[in-house]
Amino acid sequence: MEVVRSDLDQFFAYSTHRQIEIRDSKLGLTYIILQVLLMSYIVFYVFLYEEAYFKREHAPGTIVTHVRGDTAAVSSGKPGTRYFSAGEIAYPGLQNGHLFITTRMRVENQSRGLCHDLTMPCETDADCSVHVGGTCTDSFFCYEPSWCQVDEKPEIYEVESSDLQIWTKSSIQFISLAPEKVFSTEDNHAYPELGYNAFTVRDLLMRCEPAPVRFEEISELGAAIEVQFMWECDVGDYDCRPEVHVRRVDTVFDPDNIGFSFSHAEYISENQRMLNQVSGVRIYMHTLGTGRKVHIQEIIFQFSINMSIMVLAEVVADLMLKVMAARKRYLARKYVISPDFGDYRKKAEELQSAASVIPQKLSKAEKDAQDQERAWLRQLDEAT
Repeated sequence: MEVVRSDLDQFFAYSTHRQIEIRDSKLGLTYIILQVLLMSYIVFYVFLYEEAYFKREHAPGTIVTHVRGDTAAVSSGKPGTRYFSAGEIAYPGLQNGHLFITTRMRVENQSRGLCHDLTMPCETDADCSVHVGGTCTDSFFCYEPSWCQVDEKPEIYEVESSDLQIWTKSSIQFISLAPEKVFSTEDNHAYPELGYNAFTVRDLLMRCEPAPVRFEEISELGAAIEVQFMWECDVGDYDCRPEVHVRRVDTVFDPDNIGFSFSHAEYISENQRMLNQVSGVRIYMHTLGTGRKVHIQEIIFQFSINMSIMVLAEVVADLMLKVMAARKRYLARKYVISPDFGDYRKKAEELQSAASVIPQKLSKAEKDAQDQERAWLRQLDEAT
């Protein structure tokens, strides 16, 4: 029974570290200061400043926009006056949340005929549409069947759309943290309010980062801006408001061709149309955000991860042991130096071979002794 108990004690034995107390005030004070600094970093920076006790979720949101406002403009080319409704200013309708606001419109009355096609630059007749008899002229444009300008001057309208109001409805949901809760700019604001969920075109341009953009600067060539509704929500609260960040992006995409413009035609008949060349502000709107919630698992995870840096205090203290004046005495207490076992196998083989030679030597000595004894007995018999 004692043998079985001894084997169990050996099998389930517990191993622990042996600690050596180095009685040195400088070393001990350095170790304690490092521990305090590292623990302060974990508590004050990681948990209080970085708020590592929160579990976070990044999520995209949705956004819907409505445009309100109208204006009238006088042509600076062919005489004319035109009224622009909100639908005409924001034409064409784009995907949800994205808008185009007209700032300048050039209208040409065109009909089919033979004329210089300004969309077909050329150097030789081969650059033109040969199958319809196109030729390259001295103006380096093809003369061929095309849409030709009827009036001498086009109608050019500078659309004053800077005060056009854009009502935004932004919402976001954090599925993993609070699937039952939706944060929206419509909460307690079911109506447009300037500066909160409604913005003018001029206001959005002036919010551009890093430098504001004036409406008058981009009214001729247009511009492209990105508007982000950034939500930072504690899902335990009921109230959360987004921050609006705006930046100009057309100068980033193509610095040599800034602005935003396009053309679309309104067909009156098979041989007549109105070509609208439009410049304006292209607005890309996005909703995204981060939700947070106090979570016990996140606290345990962050604490266990950051506690690993506490070993740095021991590393620094061990390095100091190697440069102190009494380092040899300290190291002699700290380390146990084992014998060199590198030649152990070779020495064991030598001892084993030496042990095998001894019986051979003993058997030879015994044989010599027996031969001497037999020779002595023969001599004794012969003498008697």
